[in-house]
Amino acid sequence: MLKKPDWSELHLKESHGFWTPLLAAASAAYGLGLSLCPSAEKKRLPGFVLSVGNIVAGGSGKTPATIMLARWAQTCGYRTAVLSRGYRGSFRSRVLEVSSDSRVNPEAASGGDEPCLLAESVPGVPVIVARKRYEAGAYASRKFGSSFFILDDGFQHRELARDFDLVLMDAVRPWGNGYLLPRGPLREPLESLERAHAVVLTRAGRGDAGTAATHVLRSRGFTMPIFRAEHSPECIVEPGGKTVSLDRLKGLRVAAFSGIGAPDSFRRSLESLGAAVVHFEAFPDHHPFSPGELAGLENTRRKAGAEWLVTTEKDWARIRAAEVSYPGSMRFLRIVFSLLPGSEGLLKMISERIGDGLHQ
Repeated sequence: MLKKPDWSELHLKESHGFWTPLLAAASAAYGLGLSLCPSAEKKRLPGFVLSVGNIVAGGSGKTPATIMLARWAQTCGYRTAVLSRGYRGSFRSRVLEVSSDSRVNPEAASGGDEPCLLAESVPGVPVIVARKRYEAGAYASRKFGSSFFILDDGFQHRELARDFDLVLMDAVRPWGNGYLLPRGPLREPLESLERAHAVVLTRAGRGDAGTAATHVLRSRGFTMPIFRAEHSPECIVEPGGKTVSLDRLKGLRVAAFSGIGAPDSFRRSLESLGAAVVHFEAFPDHHPFSPGELAGLENTRRKAGAEWLVTTEKDWARIRAAEVSYPGSMRFLRIVFSLLPGSEGLLKMISERIGDGLHQ
């Protein structure tokens, strides 16, 4: 069986051998398509619109950042709603209410793994899914009186007017090899960052991570504020919800797997916590795990003499939503997004941009 390519690693390479000219031609066609795409007339929602996005395919930590911002907005008293497109969700309705201001919809698994995780992580904040984010926002405004809208993965969604565009970039691998898809990871040229009001370099708490990226951005004339943040492991969680201290991982033999945009970052997190990762398997982003795959992973765990089968919270949300059987040895690592010291100004910047005109 042919092994699926690991695009997160391939997108770091300058050359792909025989495939380089073909990938370069495909990237050129992709770029031409972007340049020819007509500018859509922007629709305006009745409130403040904050977009959380990136310019690369793959993981930069948008979901944990969206959770943090939604909790902050909720604490500030804003009538907040999270709007998602439900990437790879199977819903067929124009609008899907994943959660309301009082409960998570148990029938909303078709909205995708990220909306379900968002709904469970920020109780009291409606999470609404629609292919067109304006329709999701209009629904939240009409039904819940929402006036603070957070667009999850919204930087490329140009049809909706926004008041603040926040772009997240991995501090270590901010734009891969610098090429457009599919040769590289860029969804659009780096010049598109001119639309951003602020940039957050994620996973920036390790040494001088982010210094090189900051230098490149400044050398290219970008003047927007650049903040730094880290994704910090919080605890291990059992399927029933019981939490376990991270100290339990020290010296523990574990098998691990993930289907996220940057799977190797998950493995590095486990190793940094002292776990002995005796087997690791990476799957494509948003991979729908089958009972057979989970059984195979459990069999590998046993053969390797590992005590736990560990995955990410996002993968666990997808597995649970699919209602497939899973091994009793499974655990997931909960990650929290936090701004590093000196970067608290991001929240102040957003607050100042909101001003006094937002109804709370």
